[in-house]
Amino acid sequence: MRSPRAHATTVGVAMSAVVRRYGTLATLSALSGLLAGLGGWVFLVVLDAVTDIRLSQQWLVLGLPVAGVITLLAVRRISTSAGGGNALVFRQLDRVDEGIPTTLAPIVVVGTWITHLFGGSAGREGTALQMSAALTDTMSRRLRVSDEHRRLLLGVALAAGFGAVFGTPLAGAVFAIEVHSRWRLRWSILVPSIVAAFVGDAVVGALGYGYAQTPTVSLGLDPSTLAACVVLGLGAGIVATVYVRAVRGVRWVLARWVDSQAMRIVIGGSAIIALTAAFGTDSLGLSTQLSDRALAGDALDPSVSLLKLVFTAVTAGSGFIGGEVTPLFVMGATFGSAIAATLGLPIVAASAFGFVAVFGAAAHVPLACAVMALELFGVSALPHALVVCIVASLIARHPGVHSSTAR
Repeated sequence: MRSPRAHATTVGVAMSAVVRRYGTLATLSALSGLLAGLGGWVFLVVLDAVTDIRLSQQWLVLGLPVAGVITLLAVRRISTSAGGGNALVFRQLDRVDEGIPTTLAPIVVVGTWITHLFGGSAGREGTALQMSAALTDTMSRRLRVSDEHRRLLLGVALAAGFGAVFGTPLAGAVFAIEVHSRWRLRWSILVPSIVAAFVGDAVVGALGYGYAQTPTVSLGLDPSTLAACVVLGLGAGIVATVYVRAVRGVRWVLARWVDSQAMRIVIGGSAIIALTAAFGTDSLGLSTQLSDRALAGDALDPSVSLLKLVFTAVTAGSGFIGGEVTPLFVMGATFGSAIAATLGLPIVAASAFGFVAVFGAAAHVPLACAVMALELFGVSALPHALVVCIVASLIARHPGVHSSTAR
């Protein structure tokens, strides 16, 4: 029988080991957040500059097919595995084998800048996730981190990238948990994800990047308002489903009839040019001016949301580099604006809930998007956002934009 002193020594050693383990993980998470913040700041600043150039030189859209092909050829020359995009990152959450190549970070960042410079309807979240994952996994390899910690840190990197680019660290942490396929590992990354996301957000803010201002939303919890939120959620779920199926439809048609990936990009870029000639330039690039109008209280036509959906589905489905989340925000906000009067909701509120719900349904991350509503639109928006986001996600029957089949 062991003496009390021996037992105390054993407990002390065990506690010391636990403290060291979590201390190490917290330090690595903070470093992941630092890398995501620095990379995110550079990415966002240049993306804003690129967008300003495109807005002042609208003819640049004519170069979209050629720019897309040049980007594809450059990716193939630099690194074949780096072309895996989000699918590569999410596969590595389940099993760390070949890892995330360092070259993925510059490839996806520069590729997204090029897509936006020439008017492709893309976003920035996919870029942020891939960049953060590549930088963090490179750090893990350099520091000879164990495979277990590498897998954890990849989940943490998603939180850091999301929090840094959108300025919503809590939503970033919840997002990392919701997209993780392994239940046991989900909760083990919660605290490290919060650390990384807040560090990433703080770095971007400290470097002087200003996120767009958003309105505060406050509604009552009466039955009619909640019923309207349920209907809004149904509509948001339908928009998300149509979008995801449209992307897969474009991808399937091009893959079936066109063998060359370069030619698929040419066809997709040419389609964007034709759409621009027919419907104007509002749906090119991020199109945040449209969501800004919706969140300012402008009543927009339903065609605004539909056009953004079509432009983005063609861009993503034909293989251009860039994320999809900001366009989904725009689709959601403009959809909410269009149906607000019908639902009896204030335009600002309907736009805000649509803003988060369409992405939540498209990516199957309703809790992260409800938390995002809290961070962007105030605490009082949380109950309604939960209703809209959960309803939207429940009726969205598709693999999701972050499935292994997504780019």
